[in-house]
Amino acid sequence: MDEEHNINPAPEGIGGYIFVSHSHNDLKKVRLIRNYLEDREIEPILFYLHCMKDGSQKDMEDLWNLIKREIDARDWVLYLDSESARKSEWVQNEMEYARQSKEGHIIRIDLNNGLEEIQNRIESVARAMRVYISYCRRDWKLALRLKEQFERQDFQVLLDDQLVPGDDFLKQITEMIDSACQDGCFIPLLTENSLKTQFIKLELKYAYSKYKDAFYYPIATEDFNEKRKYYADWPDIASINNQPFLFHDEQDFPEIIQKIRKDLVRRLSE
Repeated sequence: MDEEHNINPAPEGIGGYIFVSHSHNDLKKVRLIRNYLEDREIEPILFYLHCMKDGSQKDMEDLWNLIKREIDARDWVLYLDSESARKSEWVQNEMEYARQSKEGHIIRIDLNNGLEEIQNRIESVARAMRVYISYCRRDWKLALRLKEQFERQDFQVLLDDQLVPGDDFLKQITEMIDSACQDGCFIPLLTENSLKTQFIKLELKYAYSKYKDAFYYPIATEDFNEKRKYYADWPDIASINNQPFLFHDEQDFPEIIQKIRKDLVRRLSE
């Protein structure tokens, strides 16, 4: 890879392929956003439909089938919202289909905002895809499975398997928690084993005392949820997040992560 492309890497947490849904009437600003994405090694696809104005019904059906395949194949859908986009039948059809097939992968951008604000919004969604997993050492294998599932869904995962030997352990952990709470999510993995260790409690208390407005998504077993009330020194999880996401085994992780991503994108797109 050449030096120029190293200057503006793709925002961590957003995959390399984005479908851009937009109105042709907004093309001037859309091109600036396209250039911004391409400078960061993200491959946006945009459809220009002028050539289809006089196309046959079959031509239109073929094009629509192509658009649906492209939406399915892309990692994310970027909806460039504007008055023109809301009036465009094509754009609204694209978004209706995207909501069915790419729920949780749609980033809405208001084109009435300035370019810098739009760029910052894209970056903020990317940064929010960074997670720190806090877990009990006895749940190491389970934490690795959770990490794998997060990474499959475009998240960047901070875990203590990335610690540098010989460096200050506590300092490195604190920096990971700070990074996730400032720009991403704090994910406590809570099992019955968690009740028998101090580390998760200390990490959670540190994070919440310093970053009350960060994104917290506890993922817990039913055993933890039922027995936590007998441990008075445990932080009140309900005060941090309404309820933890409950799981029976690791097979539940993909669905939970989809819900987390959907909630993140919704909150960041409001």
